[in-house]
Amino acid sequence: METNASPLRGTAIDLRASPSSRLLLVRYGGDLTTKARQTRQRFAARLTRNIRDALSAEQLSAQVRRSHDRIYVEGDEPIPARLLSRVFGVQSVSCVERRPWASLDEIVAAGVDLFTDLVQDREFAIRARRVGTRQQIPVSASDIQNVLGDALRPIARGVNLENPDVTLRIEVMPGQAYFFTNSENGPGGLPLGVEGRAVALVSGGFDSAVAAWHLMKRGVALDYVFCNLG
Repeated sequence: METNASPLRGTAIDLRASPSSRLLLVRYGGDLTTKARQTRQRFAARLTRNIRDALSAEQLSAQVRRSHDRIYVEGDEPIPARLLSRVFGVQSVSCVERRPWASLDEIVAAGVDLFTDLVQDREFAIRARRVGTRQQIPVSASDIQNVLGDALRPIARGVNLENPDVTLRIEVMPGQAYFFTNSENGPGGLPLGVEGRAVALVSGGFDSAVAAWHLMKRGVALDYVFCNLG
């Protein structure tokens, strides 16, 4: 995977409530991850296509790449995370900063570079996790949290694991680490279209719209017939 050039040290990036980013990390819905390998690959391919369709509908251009665990959306211009959080089959979307790493020290240095301004005079917590083949990630999540926390503690008001002012999040993958603070929750479920097509009768009331939404969440692509009962 290509890496972004690292920003100059001291130019910390505000990740607290960024509504858009040039790099988005998309997580699969839980229903997709439980499928057998071939089914999961087919569903992930459809989800990738649906994400491309969502971007195209908004006339946004981006590279969409998928791995076994995540989908990466990278554009020349910032892409709203909320746009992709509406796609069925998406569990959550995060605006992230990506940094390469080969050691724990490099992850910690990147975390200090990105998070220093965020924790200044605030209480913080760090949530790190490893994603992918554990044998290719020779650092533990607890070590990342402890060492980075020690580095940031002198400039913060303190550590608060229960109710922090800001939560710093890191997802570590082989050779790459992704830094962020917030995620947009998606609807989850299955990618639209993996369970065929159906017709929804829409009367204009509440029930038919809710029923249609639940069908789409289960992967059924719908055509609509409006019944004017007036």
